[in-house]
Parts: sequence; structure tokens; C-alpha cells
Amino acid sequence: MRPRIPLIHLCEHLITLIYGDNGPLSQYIEVKGRNDCCNLDDSVGVWIQPCHLHVDPNQSLVLIHCAPSLKKQTASFQELTGYTDLMGNRRLTDQQRRRIKENAVKRREYASAGFSDDREGMIVARYSKTAVVRASDGETHTCHLRPNLSHLVAGDQVLWSNQATGAIVTSQLERRSELKRPDARGQLKAVAANVDLIAIVFAPEPEPYANLIDRYLVAAHMASIDTLIILNKSDLLDQHTECAALLESYRSIGYEVMTTGPTLNETQTLSDLLGTRTAVFVGQSGVGKSSTINRLLPDEELRVGALSDGILKGRHTTTTAEVFERPNGGFIIDSPGIREFGLQHIDPALVAPGFIEFRPFLDHCRFRDCSHLVEKDCGVLAALENNDIRSERYQSFVNIVRDIDSQSY
Repeated sequence: MRPRIPLIHLCEHLITLIYGDNGPLSQYIEVKGRNDCCNLDDSVGVWIQPCHLHVDPNQSLVLIHCAPSLKKQTASFQELTGYTDLMGNRRLTDQQRRRIKENAVKRREYASAGFSDDREGMIVARYSKTAVVRASDGETHTCHLRPNLSHLVAGDQVLWSNQATGAIVTSQLERRSELKRPDARGQLKAVAANVDLIAIVFAPEPEPYANLIDRYLVAAHMASIDTLIILNKSDLLDQHTECAALLESYRSIGYEVMTTGPTLNETQTLSDLLGTRTAVFVGQSGVGKSSTINRLLPDEELRVGALSDGILKGRHTTTTAEVFERPNGGFIIDSPGIREFGLQHIDPALVAPGFIEFRPFLDHCRFRDCSHLVEKDCGVLAALENNDIRSERYQSFVNIVRDIDSQSY
């Protein structure tokens, strides 16, 4: 078997071969390539013999140096190369990203014309170095990911193929939409792709946070994705009338809202509203997203959990976003619950249009760059004074803007 080694360092057609976190295969090992090869994301065929590294002669590569410094004469491909880790973590140049995108377009054209074994599919679950892909016939396959595809998420459309070493995702197709949020390190990451609807779920328990709902609404507006606000656990509303009032406040300003619970009628109403769209369910941990999806998909058994004792905060029972096909068409993406949704990646000036009731007043401001915080002759502040905008919603807007200003990266 001849494993593939990535070409990493390029300098006048001299390439050092790298494996894993241990650095080069040897500081003395280099290969020289002809003029039409040696792209940084290319690979060469190599195989190991005692004290020697052999390069596939069919690729017209000339071995320059080879010192007997390999610690192991027999090693697995992952131990030998660290290919996925290395290529997935390194920073690509604009030229490399452009070439990868062009290659993806070519692959799709070849696949459509029947010139390759690539087939279209959808990522239904993404794990560290593998993904579960749903093929066009509905069958699912566990596929390895190419190193430059480490950013794939649930809902992504991809090309994949069966190879001698197993199924592999070969390229990503263009996204029509995506929901993003900063991770714990402040780096912007996609949560779900190719989404038609964001279903924002809250419940009487755990205690709902209107500001979290507002953050989802702003993110959905920025991504041009429709929203549906769902108040779950309707059987608890008699003891929590403030939740019904919160839902009504969103309905009154123009958002699509509904209540749902354990009854068949409520489940059918939600199913009808979803239609054949691809919807991602988001919200705090413990609001019942997975339980709601279980009712919509009786053949699925998603793991659900009770609220944490004492403080009534949700436990994380969904650990990775996962796509489920609905019997009557459409897909549901179940996402892990969160307690915060950062918007540091958004320009503060773009937050106001994400508040639907602010929009009629945005053109009434005296200054084009009005922040709607302290300026004179501000249309939003005037609407607030005239009670055309509720003070709770305006304060939520202020909290988001100030949070962005304090945490922007």
C-alpha cells in the first residue's frame, strides 16, 4: 500500500514532507518536483522500506536527501503523515482558497457529466475527522474528510465517492445560506448550512431570556433566513403566564410565532408550519428541542434530558448538530443548546435592522451613521419616546451593541 504524503513547504520546487505534530519526516528529507506540480495541497505517493523513503517515480519527483532517521519502520498512515490534522489546521492563502473553489466546481461538472465517481450528498452529522453523508438515494455513509474540508457542518451539500481506502468527501458545494456564531475563542464558525428557517425555541423552564431570542433574530436577518419563534411546553403555561405574554409581544410586532407541546394537534400545527423547508432548531439547553423533534419524527429517538436540579438550567443532551429527514418532505437540524449567542462578528451599525419594529424609523435619523444611542433627532429614539418601540426591546438592542463594542475582535 502506498500512502499519500502532503506537500507542505515549497521553495523553488523543494518540498519538505511533514507528518503529524512531530514535524518533518526528517530534517534531511526533501523532494524536488517538475515545474507543473508541487502545489501546497498536492500529495505524492510514498512507501516505507527500512531506512529509506521512496517517492512514486511516476510523478517525476527526484529524491534529494534521505537520511535513516525514521523512528518507526512500520507505522499507520495517520501516524506517518498526520495529514488531516495538518492540512485542516494550517492557514490557506487566498490563491489556495480560490483554486480549491475552482476545483470543486470542476468536480461537480465532471460528476454531473458522468466523468467521475463523485456523487452528491448532504452532511447529516459532522464529527472530528469524519462525517455522515446522506446520498441522493437516502442511504447514509460514514466518510472521511479531506484536509481542506474541516469547516463542513450539518446541512452542507458535498461531493463524495467510494475509494479503495473507504468513502471520502471530496469537495463542498456552494452554500445558499448559513448560520454562524463565534466560538469560545472568538473565531467565527458555521453552525448549520443551507437553512431555510431558524426555529427559535424557548420554554417556561428554563427561564427564557428575551435578549437571546433577539440575538437569534438579528443573526437570522443578517443571513436572510426566515424565523419562527416557538414557545414549547405549553402544558406549563398556566403557571408561567409571563411566557405567553413574551410570545405575544413578538407576535404583535410582526414575527411568526406559535406554541407547541405534547398534544397531537400542536405537533401537527408545527409540522404544517415547517412545510418542506430545512429548519434548524436553536435555543437554550433544556427547552425541549430534541423532544419536539421526536414528536415530529416518531421513528427517531433523540436523546433528551431533564433540567439540572435546583437551578432549572438545561443539560446538554445534543452534542453535535444533526440532520433528520421528515416523512412528508423537508429536513430538521437539531443543534446543541446554548446559553449565549455572540454577535461580535456583526458591525454594530447593522444590529438595528435586525429589530423588525425599528426599520420604519431608521430613515428618520438626522445623521446617516446614527448609532441610535445618544444622537439628537434620532428616529429610533423618537419612536421609543412615543411608545412605538417598547423599552424592553430597545434595552435589548443596547445590550447587544455594547456587547459587540466591548468584545469585538
